[in-house]
Order: sequence, then structure tokens, then C-alpha cells
Amino acid sequence: MQCVWVPDTRMDTSQCKNQATLIVDSLLDFKPEDFGLPPYSEPHYKPVTHVIFDMDGLLLDTEALYTVIYQSICDKYGKTFTWDLKVKQMGMKTQDAAKLNIDELQLPMTPDEWIAATKQLCKDLFPRTKFLPGILQFCDLRPLDQKS
Repeated sequence: MQCVWVPDTRMDTSQCKNQATLIVDSLLDFKPEDFGLPPYSEPHYKPVTHVIFDMDGLLLDTEALYTVIYQSICDKYGKTFTWDLKVKQMGMKTQDAAKLNIDELQLPMTPDEWIAATKQLCKDLFPRTKFLPGILQFCDLRPLDQKS
């Protein structure tokens, strides 16, 4: 299987290069011809009618908000949510990540309390989430009546 990766700019990718076929800075840098496919300029592609994405951190810039949310919880206890801790809990199930954060930071709360606090802050902050750079152009997410 081929894997194209657009990592967070703060991430050190030097030790992960063997886990992805291609690492690019933006989806706009992806070239299908690098994978033996015709370039976008050729008429081989049919118009895309449907796309299914995991939007959290892929379409929407939610990762920065999670850091703000987690740090807001930590502030109440005089703790700091570090990049190293964030990387450790990436990809974990919610309950497991909550337990890891609580254990690592020695917070006086349960995983359920962490999750409840996180959900409330998400409700407050997520409506202000922005699209990640290049995603609108990549997907051409304009409403159908605005497309030429």
C-alpha cells in the first residue's frame, strides 16, 4: 500500500520517513505521476462526485485547538501539556489518551472527568475551526452552484 503523509510542521519526521511512501508539505504538492498515475493535466480523470475523509486534523485545523483545550485543563492544576505528551497520545483511543494525560501530569481527576472537560471546551472552540491550508483547492469544496 502507498502512503502519502502531510505531517504537522512541528513534527520531526526524520525517524518516520520509512513509514510513508511520500512526505509532502501540502496536499497541493501531491503529484499522481509520482505513483505511476497520469498527471492531473491529462483528461484521464473523471470528476469526483463523493469524498469521504476523517475531517479531524485532516480537513480542519483541530490539532492546535486540542492543544489549547488540553492546556486549559492543565492550567487549573498548574501543569503544562507538552508536545512530547501530545505525540505520545496521538492515535490512542479517547479513554486511553485521557488516562495517559492524567497519569503523566499527575492530575487529580478521572479519565471520564478529563473527557467531559475536553468535550465542553470542544463545543466552545470548534465552531471557530479553520480549514487546513490547501484543502479547499485540493477538494474544491465550493457549493455546486458556485462551480464553473
